[in-house]
Amino acid sequence: MAKNAPDQPAATTTDDDKARGQRSPLYPFIPLGKAIERTRTLYAVVKKNPSRVSTVVTAWKYGTKSSGGMQTIAALKQFGLLADQGVGENRRLTITDLALRLILGNDEAANRDAVQRAALNPTIHAELWSKWERELPGDPAIRDYLIFDRKFNPAGADDLIREYRDTLAFSGLLDSGTESLPDGDETGEEAVTMETPPAEHGGHKPPSQRPAGEREWQRLVLPDGRTVRLLLTGPDPTQREMGWLIKYLSLTKEVLPPMTFNRADGQTVTREGVKEQIPRDKFASKEWTRPDQAALWARANLQLMDPTQWEELRAVCVEIWTEEGGPG
Repeated sequence: MAKNAPDQPAATTTDDDKARGQRSPLYPFIPLGKAIERTRTLYAVVKKNPSRVSTVVTAWKYGTKSSGGMQTIAALKQFGLLADQGVGENRRLTITDLALRLILGNDEAANRDAVQRAALNPTIHAELWSKWERELPGDPAIRDYLIFDRKFNPAGADDLIREYRDTLAFSGLLDSGTESLPDGDETGEEAVTMETPPAEHGGHKPPSQRPAGEREWQRLVLPDGRTVRLLLTGPDPTQREMGWLIKYLSLTKEVLPPMTFNRADGQTVTREGVKEQIPRDKFASKEWTRPDQAALWARANLQLMDPTQWEELRAVCVEIWTEEGGPG
């Protein structure tokens, strides 16, 4: 088990964390702007080649055992700028397509979309954005939420607040406010309808043009970095209309393929298949006391090495952990 420890997505741990005896949840060690700089520096050395950890941290002038180097790698992975595969001596880090867009791309609109996607890739960023979007309260309110609801230690909460505000400002998310309705646009309530755009030959959807008054109402970043956006015209939906939307999405869910995990051997396994193979008795016997222990076991024993699926794998383990009695 010890040989797989380096592959665990580690939360940033500061000296204050260690002194307080409490480790904060996962959050980036550096803001996005600096993470992109680090990626650009790394690209100058390794290009698109998969590289050893020692090569990567050396490119940033860190020692091979430096905690700063490891934390920088973890931050770039959270932003979706680095991906890794393999374990131990076979572990390699690769600059992602998203990162290449950010450091090499010339399309201003595509680059803006990419930087905003990267900004919301870290799970805690997506959570904070979903909660407040651009209407961030003052630092004390965010700090209370992080400490009391998300179990951050005070130093970690302060670090995250600074990093998150810096990342939002850099990405332009705070500047791209909700579009205003043009003069004369009707804003009366309308019935909720869901339409599937027609497909052209080969199944490709034709490019769509945004109707007048349409705005982005909600945005959700999936664990693998894909973005789900809800677009809306007119005023916010009522509770009744939200009920219709939820029912529609629930029906749609039944016809979608099940969630699958990628195995190192190229095969896939369904979410339920993973859940069935994780030994629950290790929680009951207290051999495992945290969901991450089960997730690491699954990575090693079920060959679930895809770093983009770590959060979903951990979510499976949290479900099992809760079903088996949780922290009690």
